[in-house]
Amino acid sequence: MALQQLKLKQTEWAESLLAPDCAFCDVSVEVGGRRIAAVSALLAAASAPFARMLFGSFREGAETAGKREVRLCQGTAAAFECLLRCCYGLDPLPLARADSVCDGALLAETFQLADMYDVAPLADECLTHVVADNVLAVYARMLELYGDARVPAEVEQRIWALIASEPVAVIESAALLDCPVEIVRMLVGCPVLAVNEEQLWLRCVQWARARTQACGCDGNADEVNKRLSGLLPHFRFPLMGVEFFADHVAPHIPPEKTVEVLTFHLLGRPTSFPREWRDRPTVVAASVDLPNASKLACGDQNAQWAVRGTDSAPQSVVFDFQVPTTLDGAAVEVVQKSWGLVHLELQRCSGELEASCNADAAEWESVNKWDADSSTALGEHYTAFSAAATKSRWWRLLVRSDAGQDSWGAPPSLTHMRFSVTDKELSVPACLAN
Repeated sequence: MALQQLKLKQTEWAESLLAPDCAFCDVSVEVGGRRIAAVSALLAAASAPFARMLFGSFREGAETAGKREVRLCQGTAAAFECLLRCCYGLDPLPLARADSVCDGALLAETFQLADMYDVAPLADECLTHVVADNVLAVYARMLELYGDARVPAEVEQRIWALIASEPVAVIESAALLDCPVEIVRMLVGCPVLAVNEEQLWLRCVQWARARTQACGCDGNADEVNKRLSGLLPHFRFPLMGVEFFADHVAPHIPPEKTVEVLTFHLLGRPTSFPREWRDRPTVVAASVDLPNASKLACGDQNAQWAVRGTDSAPQSVVFDFQVPTTLDGAAVEVVQKSWGLVHLELQRCSGELEASCNADAAEWESVNKWDADSSTALGEHYTAFSAAATKSRWWRLLVRSDAGQDSWGAPPSLTHMRFSVTDKELSVPACLAN
């Protein structure tokens, strides 16, 4: 109890140093059009560049009324306040938080300032708060801040790994509607963005309308179509349903492109649009040779799979699959199913396993479990694990049904189950290749 009270007092003492009229502050920092008072010794202790600026042989700034004045050419006032809180031993990001998700722009600004002034722990802390809901806002602001200097490569790889591991949540985030066209073009052109092509198109139409409205041209269909035109070469229109294409795509694209896609569907003629499914891992083997099981796990939308158990024991179907050792994320998506309760479990191999070895003799540990029943919404997305997952080469998906062969009604069945993985080494050039 006494220690808790002490920590509260320490926080109170540190926060008192943030007051604009604090008598203990000996430096005034001009940043982002504001002047912020600070304790130079604490800034210098946390940052070598500030130490050279404030206490080095070539100290910067002038003194006025006993207080040194320095000016930062880059950075925002809000980001500097986050950095200052970090130097004072306080939570650095309360200003960035709105509910439970941090403001993406402020995260990017704080990261850039921490990167510039060599406060690595703060930069790392900023990255831990980048999630699917704000990653596009973070990336957009970073591209703006770094400009020609480019976002650090390891940060850009981390951003794309997150985007690829949670693609549905990313494209459904509100931040997409505020993205510059460059980021939307990269998203649509990313071959590992494992999302439904129709869903991606609808979100891009919403994006184009939002950007058109922001420019004061609300309701101008030509402006909406103009913004979409630069994205068209990257869409997999041949993978869309004909009815969806006619109703939702054709009104936005040139007539000759509509004819090209429809003649592909109706007559099988060549098309210039990509026809490959966005990247998926290879399923090594299925333990039970059910009809279309392998096609289903690879995302074939025409596959259908009934899971039948017995009265005495449920039936489990096992899919073993191999991924890079630098795996950063994985997901299992149940797009549609009917009847009964299906249990899903993802496991990883905790030891060494080569292709020639007996997989059943290896040690497997559970990573995550889900239950999918008849109330599961279409397109329900089950995130298997986060970027903090332990590296492993071999993974196993178990699908089990409690329904016996003689139980009432039809057995549980799934249509279009898909694995989605991303490699930690994923980079922007890899995303945009081909």
